[in-house]
Formats: sequence, C-alpha cells, structure tokens
Amino acid sequence: MATTCAFLGMGTMGFSMAKNLLARGFAVRAWNRNYDKAKALTEFGGSAHESAREAVQGAELVFLCVTNGEAVKGVLTDCESVFSAENKPKAIIDHSTIAPSEVLEIGEKLAEFGIPFLDAPVTGGDVGAKNGTLTFMVGGDAQALELARPALESMGKKVFHLGPLGSGQRGKCVNQIACAGSVAAMCEAFGFASALGLNLEAMLEILRSGAAGSWSLDNYGPRVLKGDFAPGFLAEHMLKDLKITLREGEISGPILPLTDLLAELYSRLMEIVPPGTVGNHGLHLLYQEMNKK
Repeated sequence: MATTCAFLGMGTMGFSMAKNLLARGFAVRAWNRNYDKAKALTEFGGSAHESAREAVQGAELVFLCVTNGEAVKGVLTDCESVFSAENKPKAIIDHSTIAPSEVLEIGEKLAEFGIPFLDAPVTGGDVGAKNGTLTFMVGGDAQALELARPALESMGKKVFHLGPLGSGQRGKCVNQIACAGSVAAMCEAFGFASALGLNLEAMLEILRSGAAGSWSLDNYGPRVLKGDFAPGFLAEHMLKDLKITLREGEISGPILPLTDLLAELYSRLMEIVPPGTVGNHGLHLLYQEMNKK
C-alpha cells in the first residue's frame, strides 16, 4: 500500500515536490491557503483539501513548504486536534526556511504529541524541485529521518543529516550566503560587462565555461539576459533568509560582512520592485538602476 503523505504549501517549490511524490507512488493529500493551487494537484493524482487539519488526517508523513516560521506554526496549530488523535503522523518534515530558534520551539511543541519533527530545508531552486534533484539539509532524530528518507529521495538526489534539530536550518543559512553571493557576483559582472560595451551573451558563455562557472550562471544567467525575472525563488524570500542568517550569526559569533552587504542589496531591490514579482536574480534590476547615468 502506498505511503500517504500530506503536503502543506503548494507554492512553486511545494507543488513540484508533491508532483514528484505522486510520480513515485506516494499518495498525496494537498493543502494551500489558495485552494485552487492545491486543486491543481488533483490533475496528477493527488487530493485537495480546504484545511490543513483535513489534509493531515490519515497521513503517515506530513511535509510543509510555506513562507516563514509564523506560517509553519499557524498551520501546525490548526492541526493539533488531529495530532492528539490515535492516527497522528509518524513524522513531520518542514522544508520551509525558518530560524533555528523557531525550529526548536516547534519541535518542543510537537514532542508533546509524541511526533518527531525534522527541519529539512532544500537547495536546488525551482529547477531542482521540478526535476527531483533537490538537496536536503536535515536536522533532527536519525530514526525519523529514515522513515522519511524514501519520500525525500523521491523529491531529491541528496539527503544530508547535519545533526540535531535546527541543524538543517543552520546549514541553509550557510547555503544562502553562498547562493546570494553568487547571484550578486553574476549581476555585478553583467553590469560591468554592459558598461564596458561587451556582448553579454558571449560573456555569459565565457563565465560559464571557466573558473567563474556557477549554478547561478547556468540557471539564472540566461533568464537575466532574456529579461525574465519571474520568480522561482522570490527576492523577498532571499532577504528573509539573509536576515535569519545574520540573526544566527549574532548568536553564534562569526563576523559576516558579505552577508550584511547582500542583505542591504536585497533590501534596496525590494524598494524598487513590487513584492511577489521578481526572483532573487532580479537583483540585476537593482544594478541597472544604480548604473543609470
């Protein structure tokens, strides 16, 4: 019998991840604040539910991929009546990017119901979610991870257990420094090349083929040159992640001057674009604005 999963959050990432679960034989009960997004999964064999509480009923594993820590807590609070019943899930796995302190708070609350909690943020972007090639950074109980591993491996290629609860989000903080830095480097390079009158298509191929090559150049570079800034991963979500990283840095002690600068750049970007309109590669728009003569 197929393992029944609830998937809460049908955004760009969550919808593709849930589709991959269905494609690999899992039963998926979907919920999203916008019901139509959950309903769209029924075309691929999933079921859509009007409340998170309804979606998690009978689910052996519960996955979340929502906006922030408050959203995670709100969704799980709505499900508490189900969690107190006999058919509560074997594990809850959160793919959202939230603060490690929030992970510990949520984990402590779920422990009252006897439900293991894993923080399992991802890297690989919307392309990785669509292609099932995501990498998972997991914190929490090793036995709970083994229960969830077959499902995780249906959505991604690599699963890393980084340590106790909260370790996955700390790993995501590290990842976002490198990711945002790579995007900013690409946008600054493009801005400089443009100012020098160089052919951007040629420069993109040069950068991709040499030591400067990166995931950002391969996946975002062509979009930038086409003027396609549609979000796969929203710019404001990158800003949120960088702020989480800076707060974690204040707790842990390392100096993060690049992260400070990246957060400033994304803050400035959000001053010139409407929320929800551009991906994190939209940072190129800020460089265009700054470079206006």
